[in-house]
Amino acid sequence: MAKLHQFSVQEAMNAAGSGGVWTVDSAQTINASGGTTIHLALNSSTHILLLQPTVETQISLTAAEADISTANDISIPAGTLTSMQVPRGLGSTIILNMLSDSASTGTMRVVEV
Repeated sequence: MAKLHQFSVQEAMNAAGSGGVWTVDSAQTINASGGTTIHLALNSSTHILLLQPTVETQISLTAAEADISTANDISIPAGTLTSMQVPRGLGSTIILNMLSDSASTGTMRVVEV
C-alpha cells in the first residue's frame, strides 16, 4: 500500500498490482496445435495480463499446470493486444497455459501488471 502514496488519488485508483509496476516477460514460444502446452507461472502480484500472440493462440488460467482443451479454452487472435484480469480467486499460484490454435508455431509477448 505504501507505494500508492506516491500517486495522486486518480493514479492510485487506476494502478494495479504493486503500485502499477509491470514486468515484461521474455517472449514465450507457442507450440503448434497438438503439441505441448506452454506453462508460464505468473508473479504473485500480477492482476492484469497484456498478451500479444503472433499466431492465434488458445489460453487458460489455472492454479496448476494444465493442458489446453481445444473445446473449452479461449482463443486470442494473432497480432492483437489483449488485456485481461487475472482471477486471483484461483489461489496464490496462477499459471498461464498457451498453445497455438493452428498448425503454426509462434510467440506470445506477455506483460504482467
